[in-house]
Amino acid sequence: MKISYAVTVCNEFTEIQKLIPYLLDNIRPEDEIVILYDSKNGDKKVEEYLRAKSVNPSYSWHSGEFDG
Repeated sequence: MKISYAVTVCNEFTEIQKLIPYLLDNIRPEDEIVILYDSKNGDKKVEEYLRAKSVNPSYSWHSGEFDG
């Protein structure tokens, strides 16, 4: 059974720096990490970090405007 870890992020730069490496070190090969980044209100440092980490095939991120 595949597990998808879905995470939303806006301005949580320190937290996402800790969470992504932890998940990458602890997920099974068949699992995936999917990050949704708030492009409207998000911190650009977070976006840059997500882009840098996106080379891992178990990890993907998507940008969109959160409503609410």
